[in-house]
Amino acid sequence: MQVALNPCAYPLANRELTVKCLTIVNSMRQLKSIKVGVNETIKSIEKEVSNLVLISADSEPFEIVQILPELCEEKRVTYIFLPSKSALGRACGLSRSVLAVSIIKNDYSALNHVVESLKSLINQRLIF
Repeated sequence: MQVALNPCAYPLANRELTVKCLTIVNSMRQLKSIKVGVNETIKSIEKEVSNLVLISADSEPFEIVQILPELCEEKRVTYIFLPSKSALGRACGLSRSVLAVSIIKNDYSALNHVVESLKSLINQRLIF
């Protein structure tokens, strides 16, 4: 059964941006620089160690992830909704669905410039 995307899920990544996000999540997972799940994501945002937050747009019920955009805006963390929770789970190396992922700030990571360029792409989607 496929769940419809919630209309409140804004900004929603297009196909190209989704692929880039999932690739970065997979790469950062290998460096152990992600936090998986809504609770872990909330903790990382509140501790101000979160660099980028990816949220599933097909969460059911949507209220589970509804607090994340507001929290991200309050703490000035870039976020975006991705269309598939199962794809997000696979990118995290799990066989189950994942509703939210936080990419952690890592000053020593070789992928920092990639994460920063992804954040600028996401911020461009917010400008209309």
